[in-house]
Amino acid sequence: MKNVWRSDLAVSSVIGISIILAISLLSIGLMLLYTSPVISETQEMAKSQKIEQAFTVLDSRTSKASLGESPLQTTSLSLWEKT
Repeated sequence: MKNVWRSDLAVSSVIGISIILAISLLSIGLMLLYTSPVISETQEMAKSQKIEQAFTVLDSRTSKASLGESPLQTTSLSLWEKT
C-alpha cells in the first residue's frame, strides 16, 4: 500500500508556481530599478524645455513692447513651481 502522506506529486506544482512568482517579482524589480533614472531624467528635460519656452515668450513680448509694435504687453512670471 502506497503511503498518501509521502507522495511528492503535489510538490512540483507548488515549487513551479513559487519559481514563476519569484521570476516575476525579480523582473518587475529590475525594470523599476533601471527605468527610474530614465523617468526622472525625462521629467527634468521636460521642465527645462518648459522654462526655455517661457523665456522665449517673454523675449518675444518684450521685443514687441520695446519696438513699438504693441503699446502694452502683460505676462506673468512664476518663481516657484506649483505642486
